[in-house]
Amino acid sequence: MYIKICLSVGQIGEAEKALHELDRYDTGKKFVHHRRATILAKKGSLDSALREAEIAFDSGRGTFEAHCQKIDILIELGRYTEIEAELESLKRRFGNIRRDIQTGLRCKLYIRQGDWRRAQAVWDSLDDKNSEINNVMMRQILVRKSEDPSLSITERQSVRDEIALLDPDLRDLSGL
Repeated sequence: MYIKICLSVGQIGEAEKALHELDRYDTGKKFVHHRRATILAKKGSLDSALREAEIAFDSGRGTFEAHCQKIDILIELGRYTEIEAELESLKRRFGNIRRDIQTGLRCKLYIRQGDWRRAQAVWDSLDDKNSEINNVMMRQILVRKSEDPSLSITERQSVRDEIALLDPDLRDLSGL
């Protein structure tokens, strides 16, 4: 938990120190690979992060979080052809456990692929539409929609107006 807190406030060095301690005491390697993947992803070392996430997942202790982390890193790497199978595997293994997280990953995939229509359809199925991350996803969907040349200029402008009305804290967020 301490590593997650450090990363959330941008203290990567402190998170790495905590990871070193975790590595010493996590003799069963139950958590260290997952946390190392988290730190590496935060640092932008996505290929290394994916390797650690796969180790965490393949260790036989493939928790829900480790599986989601692997999918998220694959999205960040743009390895879209692998993700659909991973999302289906997640669903088979965990059913509807933390359904909004599973839905959010699918939505993020479609946003990154530029498919705002599918992203919006998935977003509409979320239970908690008011969380910060889900509001950020909606903003990204609207940005993609506002750039869609198949929509009329009037429709695109209407979407831009809707974006302008969003919470100022959400207008400038660029990524998930």
